[in-house]
Amino acid sequence: MCKDATLLREYAESGSDGAFSVLVDRHFNLVYATALRIANGDAHMAQDVVQNVFTDFASKARSLPRDLILGGWR
Repeated sequence: MCKDATLLREYAESGSDGAFSVLVDRHFNLVYATALRIANGDAHMAQDVVQNVFTDFASKARSLPRDLILGGWR
């Protein structure tokens, strides 16, 4: 199994949809659960937050540190 840092580098350098998809799959549940808690159980709002988080992640991938621990990224 590839480490997150390897997948992040692959996505940042080549725009690999596969690498990004694996990262989203790995971290979706944590992001969604956190968003749902913050949104006081509002599933629609939590889904919007998740979409924003991963959109921001994709747009900032090139500037993120290569040794970033994704579970703690904001």
